[in-house]
Amino acid sequence: MLKVASRLIALLLSSAIALPAAADDFFLPGMSPMEIAAPWNAGESARIQGLAMQAQFSGEESRPSPSSATRPDNRPDAATTAQGTVDLSYPPSDAVKQQVERNYLDRLRQTHPEAANQLAAQLRQSDYRDVFTNLVQPYGLSGNNLADIVTAYSILNWMIANQSANNPSRQAVLAERDQTAATLSQIASLNDTQQRQQVGEEIKLLFVTLHSGWQAAQREGTLSQYSDGVTTLFRQQSGIDPRQIVLTEAGFQPRN
Repeated sequence: MLKVASRLIALLLSSAIALPAAADDFFLPGMSPMEIAAPWNAGESARIQGLAMQAQFSGEESRPSPSSATRPDNRPDAATTAQGTVDLSYPPSDAVKQQVERNYLDRLRQTHPEAANQLAAQLRQSDYRDVFTNLVQPYGLSGNNLADIVTAYSILNWMIANQSANNPSRQAVLAERDQTAATLSQIASLNDTQQRQQVGEEIKLLFVTLHSGWQAAQREGTLSQYSDGVTTLFRQQSGIDPRQIVLTEAGFQPRN
């Protein structure tokens, strides 16, 4: 009996080792949302994310028609604009992924060396891209399309800021994705595949670390402080107060 139990324990342990990365594996203890995002705040990814939200509430971009906002299974990778069709997808690249990780860790070590070392160890074991894809795929989003990535990041921030207990609907997510695509398609620098790769991977890594922090805050009873921190971060990046907007079946709208 003892031998059977020992074999069972060994089997369970080996199975645990083989499990994919969990969504909370990239938690950075002791760091606020502002500190987590600081390595990117002066970069292109923060600018792109900010522009995506600003345009939706400034009247610079027209909102998609209801028919386009309800395409759950046949979204194009490209957005069609007056200037033509702009492809927002990009091929996965291990080289870009590794460069993004190095850049983030190098900057993080300047202020939080212990957190940087902990994250570096986790990145050696797990692929943040897999975690991101597992989280967004149920909503019809891809891990290799910049519009999808920016959409996921914006909605995550909104959910944390508003302490949302409910997951958004697939239709609401895809409607917001269409609005985001319309904005990003107007940014000339994103015509370059390498630029889309760089920005996309930076935002994905930030998404995963913020999401891990959110889960930890819920476990540790610090959700209110974490929520306030994400609100400040989102407002700084986009100029939009996430607590003054709502996610509807037509995407983000001002709160009445």
